[in-house]
Order: sequence, then C-alpha cells, then structure tokens
Amino acid sequence: MQTTGSNVANPRVAALDLTALASLVGCSPQDLQNGIGHAEQTIYTEGRCATAKDPMVLFDAIAVGDDEYGEDDGSIRTALLSVASRPGALDSVQCPKPLLPLGNEPVLAHVLKQLHLGGIRKVVLVLGANGSRIREAIENHPLSKQLTIEYVDLGAEYVGGFALSLLQAKTHLGDSPFLLCTADHIFDPSLVHAMRTLQMGDKCTATLLMESDIGKLDSLPITAVRVRLSEHAENRVSKVGRNIGGSVDGIEAGIYACKPAVFSAFEQQHAERSYFTVAQASFTPEHDQIAFFQP
Repeated sequence: MQTTGSNVANPRVAALDLTALASLVGCSPQDLQNGIGHAEQTIYTEGRCATAKDPMVLFDAIAVGDDEYGEDDGSIRTALLSVASRPGALDSVQCPKPLLPLGNEPVLAHVLKQLHLGGIRKVVLVLGANGSRIREAIENHPLSKQLTIEYVDLGAEYVGGFALSLLQAKTHLGDSPFLLCTADHIFDPSLVHAMRTLQMGDKCTATLLMESDIGKLDSLPITAVRVRLSEHAENRVSKVGRNIGGSVDGIEAGIYACKPAVFSAFEQQHAERSYFTVAQASFTPEHDQIAFFQP
C-alpha cells in the first residue's frame, strides 16, 4: 500500500493489518483479500498508520482518481436519490432507515460514498419525512465537501410515495442522463462506474442493473422487484414489478441509468392515478424500451 501525507516527504509503502480492517468493515479477512484482488481500478484512501501505542488502523476510501475515469468523458456524473418513500419495516420514530448505523456511519452515507467512488460528482436528494434530520446528518459528513448535493424538500407531511417524489426533482436534472438509485442499496464502485458509462441506444430510455443469480434464494422477499426479459428483443426487459406472474429472470438491483425522457412517463402515470410505482412508469405505450445490464 502506497501512502502519502503532510508528514511524509515522499510516497512510501506501509503495512496494513487486513484482519483489523476486515473487522472494521464487517467482513472476513479472506473476503477482504478477494475484494482487493478483484478490484479493477485504484482506490485512493485516507487514514492514519498504526503505531505500537495505537494499533487501530482507520482507512476510508475517499475518491477514485480522475485520471482513471476522466472528468470530460461524456459519461453520467449525476445521481438521483429519494428518501421520501413511504415508511418501511426498518423505519422508526427514533431513527429513519437512511440514518441506521452501519459500521459507525449511516446507511445513506455508505450509498453516497460508493457513488462518489464510482465517479458520481453531483447528487440530487429528495427529502420527505425526517428530511431535516437526514439533511443535517449528510451536511455534517465529510462527503458533503466531496459531492455537490442538491436537496429537494417535499416536507415532513409528504405521503405521495417514492416514484412521485422523483418527479419533483425533474428541474434539477436538466437534459442530461442520470443514475436513479435507491437510498438503501450499497453498490460496489465498479458497478456504479459500469452503469454510468454504458451506452444506451436511441430507443432506450433506461437501463436497469439486474441480478440474475437468484437460483440459490429459497424465495424472493415480497419487496423484491422481479424482472422478465424479452424473448424477441436482445437486451430488453419485457416486464418488471413486484408481482409480474410467470417466470422470473432476475431481480432489479436498485440502480437505473436514465434519460430525461423517463419523466414524461412519470407525468403520464401521475395524471392517471395518485399513487404509482417506478415499474408502472417504465412500461407505458410511449416508453416501453428498457434495457438491462448484467455484470
């Protein structure tokens, strides 16, 4: 591991206790070594080295080098997230789900960190209930200095659901493609990078990340979004939703690469019903071209 610092004249190599680091991040040393071995790009980190009196090693990923991703490569740099969905099983009065601690940091902070490591530079975050608490937590986190974060506050009484909340952020996205991510799925930076740099065809308005290795699951949870692939068009999805009936080819993994055209489908659904889902908006007659990406 090469290190630099204000007290180091030149970069040097330092030892890192993988057992201690694995304990900090909540995985086995073997899993950590496997992850390092399969990393496709350099990850730059900051922290402090161990000494005999202070054996704890704290390192934290802060950025992927811009020379590897390129600041002007024309790829997606913006992500849209919403924490304005209806309360779920993990939400409580004491702590909303986005602020649940995971390794001493809120779940949402982990999500934002991985997006940043994958090359995202701007995040549009839609707030609802507990919005002030969530915003305060993020603004007090070091990530707030590394990402441009724009907040869309729908108010503490908002109950319109996840999909409608996304529509409220339309003016913040402009005319450029963006990543649509759930706020409780933590992605490896390499997946973020793959999704934001993929090429979508002219007739495709969105591409979803799909997990197809579902054979080992005894049963999918009721909240899992099922995906069925088209039998007639390559790399196309024929149906997506929680209850699609029939065969299931995979599950939607919580991240889409989208063109701004998806908002017109959202607007159409909103005109027809007070509550709608992203899946319902994905397959309207005018916007039925959705592709999938399978790592």
